[in-house]
Amino acid sequence: MNRNTNLRPLSASLILILFFIISNKGWTQCNFSVDAGPDQTVCSSNSTTQLNGTTSSPNFSWSPATGLSNPNDLNPQATITQITTYTLLASQPSGINLITNGDFSQGNVAFTSDYGFDNCPPNQWGSLGCEGSYVITTNSGTTHSNFASCFDHTSGNGNMMVVNGASNAINIWCQDISVNPNADYNFSAWATSVHPGSPAQLQFSINGGTIGNIFNVSSATCNWQEFSATWNSGGNTTATICVTNQNNAVSGNDFAIDDIFFEEFCTLTDEVTIDLVDINGQVEPPPMLDCNNLQQCLTLNGGPSSASIPGIEYQWTASNGGVIQSGENTASPEVCGEGTYTLVVSVTTPDGTVCTDNPFIVEVLSNNEPPQPPSIIGPSTGCTNTIGNYFFTGPQAYQTTNWFVIGDGILITDPEDTQAEVVWNSGSTGQVCLDVSNFCDIFSTTTCFEVEISQSPQAPVLTGPTTICPDGNPVTYYVDNLSPVDNIFIWSPPAGATLIQTGNDNIIELIWDQNATGGTLCVDVENDCGLAPTECVTIIVNGPLNTTLDTMICGGTTFNYNGTIYGNGNFTGTENIPGFDGCDSLIVDIMVSELVVQNIFLDAVTCDATQGGTTTTETVENTAGCDSLILNTTLVYTSPITQDLTASTCDPTQDGMTSTEILLSTANCDS
Repeated sequence: MNRNTNLRPLSASLILILFFIISNKGWTQCNFSVDAGPDQTVCSSNSTTQLNGTTSSPNFSWSPATGLSNPNDLNPQATITQITTYTLLASQPSGINLITNGDFSQGNVAFTSDYGFDNCPPNQWGSLGCEGSYVITTNSGTTHSNFASCFDHTSGNGNMMVVNGASNAINIWCQDISVNPNADYNFSAWATSVHPGSPAQLQFSINGGTIGNIFNVSSATCNWQEFSATWNSGGNTTATICVTNQNNAVSGNDFAIDDIFFEEFCTLTDEVTIDLVDINGQVEPPPMLDCNNLQQCLTLNGGPSSASIPGIEYQWTASNGGVIQSGENTASPEVCGEGTYTLVVSVTTPDGTVCTDNPFIVEVLSNNEPPQPPSIIGPSTGCTNTIGNYFFTGPQAYQTTNWFVIGDGILITDPEDTQAEVVWNSGSTGQVCLDVSNFCDIFSTTTCFEVEISQSPQAPVLTGPTTICPDGNPVTYYVDNLSPVDNIFIWSPPAGATLIQTGNDNIIELIWDQNATGGTLCVDVENDCGLAPTECVTIIVNGPLNTTLDTMICGGTTFNYNGTIYGNGNFTGTENIPGFDGCDSLIVDIMVSELVVQNIFLDAVTCDATQGGTTTTETVENTAGCDSLILNTTLVYTSPITQDLTASTCDPTQDGMTSTEILLSTANCDS
């Protein structure tokens, strides 16, 4: 096949046309409009809105197609998941054919072909009696005896290109054209079969690459059909445009081409931005309130998922006991106490759309930890009818305090004070107790502080002997109703006695002097709460009595005195006789005489003259019952003596009268 390179010189009018085409290949003055509609705002992800595009061009599309119900609909539904700018692109052909001699009115010029032009040798069928050849003609029937008589598409009496298809896919028609980069172009041509057998399969190509689909020409003859394809120039500034036949059949495969047209699309775009105000209010999970911390407030951290949204408005509300301390119209309010806190986030967009998120609810809770119990500080001892002051310390702050007393005491201050004053009524053990609660109204275990309550000592009971023996041994005295632990004992010993400490203040010993006779022992007892009345005891020292036992015993006999045998040579001694109290109450000096029998001769007067001169013997026993004396008595008779006496009388009548009077002797005899 011969590639047609026979180009004719261009006429002045053709140069003018080419100049117009070349100079206007950047044509942008479109005779239509496009409007993508006003910008919109949607308030949440996956919201759907309608795009409102308008254009007078029949060729339009939206991009990107993401989220659009139909990108080729002027008013598609758009599902928005992010801020998206949609571009409405409308275009229509410029109407300026950049092909030179596309209607073949100028003949076989301004294009190239791999087919031979009118190159068949003489044959019985005509000028196209061989495959791979073409002619420019006004009637296809004149080129081959088997071809139908078809006329051009342009006017019916103009030129057209009639082709006898080759047995291989070679270029039928090609032309180089200057193009604008990144521009859309429409490539079209008209074709018809001139013989019904094995119709052509035409394909466009630009710069070696096919564009559009294969166009199967109808087998009907003289039936002009348009086939077209669009092409984007990309970075190209030159386009080599070709028409090829993909049908390589030798029989049939005969066709005509006319009105080849290549034009730039006039393209207009407009954008619409769908702003997604996806507030998606969020609040970070708040920490738990510490029940044992005085600070029962915290700062919530809330806001939308995107902090860059302008014009954000916040509204916090509290319920179920919660309190908003400050910042209720900010993202980070300060709240106090357990409760439910609700955040509503809204924004008013520039187009007036008010977007409000669903309420976001958070619960502020406490850890419900009980408080650590405090320690009570104060005196561990006290006196009756005095005031004890108590206070507490603890590892934390407490919300409430409640003092109370166990035992015989009275709390005289407010139980909720930070310290307590207690008056104790009687001596015993009492307790000052405290209940505390934390800021969740949880109470700790009760703390109690034990107090030993004393009173001024009771009257001491002084115990010890009141009668003692002066034997030089210590005598113990004690006060057993009072303890030396809590009391001080002051002893006052009597004269004549020495006080000895025993190591226990409530017990002492006295050692009496030998000649002491007794005295009064006193004790005073005092403690931190006062002084007891003085207690005294009178002590009698029982010294022994001295006496003498002077006795006689019968000769050769003995006797036992206080356990001692007297007699037989033991005639003197001293005996100590104990009394009922164990003391020696009697000291006896023993003097013993041993009696012997003595004969005593005595004279005795008798009145009986017949007994005169007689002797009688009488044995006398002593106190010991011994025969200790023999009395020999001789009776002596003395005759009476008569004696005359003269007495004077004053009574004359008695003168001369005589009277007789017998006088008795000491022995009662008439003497």
